[in-house]
Amino acid sequence: MIVIRNNIMKAKKKTKQRERKSDALIVYCAKYSKRPKLASVRLDKKLVNMINTCRTRDKKLELQTLITTSMLREKVKHVLGEPCKYCGTILDHNNISLDHIVPLARGGNSSEANVQFICNICNRQKDKMLEQEFKQLKELINSFSEISRIYVNRKLSMNGGHYDLSKGTQTESKEG
Repeated sequence: MIVIRNNIMKAKKKTKQRERKSDALIVYCAKYSKRPKLASVRLDKKLVNMINTCRTRDKKLELQTLITTSMLREKVKHVLGEPCKYCGTILDHNNISLDHIVPLARGGNSSEANVQFICNICNRQKDKMLEQEFKQLKELINSFSEISRIYVNRKLSMNGGHYDLSKGTQTESKEG
């Protein structure tokens, strides 16, 4: 009985701590959301999931995770309600994604200097490309007709951007 009560008290304490941390994001979520409290709680959960994903991927690659949730909370405050640096989509708690500037697959790491927030779609399309390569690709795509642009963007977004242009087929998704 005492153990159960202690577990309940610990869970309540943890919930209050998370609410306090997400409360710090309310002001920033108010830039774009009609329900900033709900948006901040969802965003905080998403940030925790991002860190957990980084840790899992880093562990697989035998790398050290050099970022924390509190670092991401500070970093996200500067981009919420701002446009994605690649496509101009306004970043919010629903579409924000953590991107490695130099992808892990290309020798990057999970450090504060090597991560940025961009929209989900651009992150899937960027995949294992370096920033300059992705910018060049976006410029090329923007020179296409509207129908071609829509088609290519869809193909790049499918399966995490793993599309083998030489074969014209989807490839198996790998860590990016």
